[in-house]
Amino acid sequence: MYGTTALHEVLPEIRKTGTSFIDIWPRPHANHREQVAMMGLA
Repeated sequence: MYGTTALHEVLPEIRKTGTSFIDIWPRPHANHREQVAMMGLA
């Protein structure tokens, strides 16, 4: 759904859904797992 949108833009949207958890998808579906790895969190 968010593809390669930066996580700093995606995460505020998640709060609006009322959820407590998210799935972090790797390529080819999105690149959020790679973004997390670049932050040193994976």
